[in-house]
Amino acid sequence: MKNLRATILLAVITLFTACSKQKQTSLVGQWESVVYYFPDASGNLTPSSPVNYSETISFEASGRFTLTTDVPAGTGMYQWSPASNDVVLQFEADNYGNPSRTEKRQIEQLEASSLTIMQLDASGNLQVKTVYHRKN
Repeated sequence: MKNLRATILLAVITLFTACSKQKQTSLVGQWESVVYYFPDASGNLTPSSPVNYSETISFEASGRFTLTTDVPAGTGMYQWSPASNDVVLQFEADNYGNPSRTEKRQIEQLEASSLTIMQLDASGNLQVKTVYHRKN
């Protein structure tokens, strides 16, 4: 009888742990840059305040994004792969003469109120790491 109770208790515990859902933080929202990290020649990261160059990026549930600085910097569609942490931004051509283009960025960290995105060049070298705080 004790073995049966222990087995049932173990089964119930296993059932509840196996069925628990992990909540993934959403990328959707408006994010404002708070610090940039630029690599020096040795690969060390140097922080820089966005005093002269602040950036806001908005990700919509529809798959659209908008990137603004002090002027509109681009809009288009994005694809996010949480498994690889890759975000592909497909910029549309704009009225300022900028052609359509695709940029691949990588999410280093995503939490409810903060987001860190790395922008890499075609060879995979870090160009800039940007830390954002959620605006909404």
